[in-house]
Amino acid sequence: MKMTTRLLMTLMVACISQSLAAFPLDPVRIYVPGRAPSSDKVDITASIYQGGTYTEDGSGKLLYRERQTVQPDGDGDFAYWLGDGSVLYGKLQGPEFGLDKTLYLDVQVLSRQPATPQKAYRVKLSSIDNAYVASQRRRQVGESEHLRGKFFRSYAPAFRRVVPDMVRTGVATLFPDGRIQTETGAFLRTDGTQTSGVQELFDYCESHNVDGYIVGGAIPKQQQIRYLIWEPLQLPARQGFRLDTGSITMEFMPEVGSQPGLTINSCMMCDIRIRGLLHYRGEGYALAVHASDRLPLDKFVGETIVDSAFYISSIACRGARGAVVLDGEVNYCTFTFNEVNHGDYGIHVTSTAQLSNNRFTCKHVHGQEETSVLVETGSSNVWEINTNCDGKDPRGIVTSGQNDVWFANVISRSKKSLTLGKTARGNQFHTGLLSNGFENHAQNPINRIYPATTVPAEMLKTGYAVDTPEVGTSGIPIVNRNPYPVVVWIKHPGSVTQWGVTDTYGVREMVDAPLLAGQSIYLAPAESITLHYAKSPPTWKWRAIP
Repeated sequence: MKMTTRLLMTLMVACISQSLAAFPLDPVRIYVPGRAPSSDKVDITASIYQGGTYTEDGSGKLLYRERQTVQPDGDGDFAYWLGDGSVLYGKLQGPEFGLDKTLYLDVQVLSRQPATPQKAYRVKLSSIDNAYVASQRRRQVGESEHLRGKFFRSYAPAFRRVVPDMVRTGVATLFPDGRIQTETGAFLRTDGTQTSGVQELFDYCESHNVDGYIVGGAIPKQQQIRYLIWEPLQLPARQGFRLDTGSITMEFMPEVGSQPGLTINSCMMCDIRIRGLLHYRGEGYALAVHASDRLPLDKFVGETIVDSAFYISSIACRGARGAVVLDGEVNYCTFTFNEVNHGDYGIHVTSTAQLSNNRFTCKHVHGQEETSVLVETGSSNVWEINTNCDGKDPRGIVTSGQNDVWFANVISRSKKSLTLGKTARGNQFHTGLLSNGFENHAQNPINRIYPATTVPAEMLKTGYAVDTPEVGTSGIPIVNRNPYPVVVWIKHPGSVTQWGVTDTYGVREMVDAPLLAGQSIYLAPAESITLHYAKSPPTWKWRAIP
């Protein structure tokens, strides 16, 4: 028997709500990675604790423990899901494993080879897409000092001039060993660099009016080539500039503090593409988009970011203020992020930004603590957003923008998936899922939500699920504050002698006539109905038409 599309949607929402709350029925999924002293088989005891601290193994409440024999790979690395070993204590299910809990994984690795020491470590578990994975312990300032000056790929010989035909005319290239090859084929050293040569590349491109390219590539078990960044990066004000990369990780060390990892200054007709990860371990924002200097050619335009395109594959910023912050003047640009991971805020448009006519595409915004997307101002932008709370409890989308067009799907927990601020007006939201509904604080409620027809009425208060207000006092207008048109269905006419409708522009038309039972009156968002009656008020039922 076929299920209807509406029933499937209802079941999907129910499953989402259940999985976000806990693991009451199905076993919890916990991923255990690690490294053994050798490639020989090892016996691993894995324990799950609720609460406790990073520094004290065995602290907190023991929830589960199992022992399993594991075969590492040739380098001694292993990774497996809990649940297939011999259970020593507890079971992998129940509300204690809810994705909103603070859990730690203690791992003891016992080699079967004589005289090989036992290895033990503790990691914090992070909720990602309704499972738990081990996250790295947050490193402190100075803890990674042994990595300063380290490059992640070397070349032999260290410096080799290429033949002229191989030189990319008009492009300066940064290699993972810190060399910059200029557009002429010559090589520049970056001795003493605090940015693995990245800032030196930016500065060279600016002073020689050439494009830039950063070499990438894969490293076994490390994803991409890493460029360690100890000081904040500043992309100078540019016009007609292109920056491209291979598959890289720009890893911003804790020494950057609360400063942004990468700041993009004024741009016009620029194309910036970072095909990899911004891994930010500071306390501020990973990426700041803020024009503070005049454009180099069209100085009369002032400080602005305009007519440019920006692409970054992924941003990760656990424990930071946020991933992306936009401030100042930004107009007619496109921004694309495949993943925005962690931070108090995913994307934050400040109240002092002047943001208009841009397009933002963010395929996966997840794991935030406070708000996934916060838009304090802006007008006439297009947003394509998918957010997932990952077991956290952030607000989904909070906007005070005007005349923006949104294509959004939001999965949230106890807080609202969408919040319309006081100054939000004229926005359009096209959505297939706002799992915890919306709240509307707009002073001028002319925003519109266009849900998919499969979204249950109760989720977004459509159809007869919309709140029906009291008729109230005779002569006092009742405003349709819903982000949909409503049909006011008159069930009993009462003693109404005059009624009328005020449109969204403030124009009122009145009718000197009674109401009729079964009569339907159409109200667009922000329109109001006024009833004058002497004795008995009418009774009505409202129906939202998305």
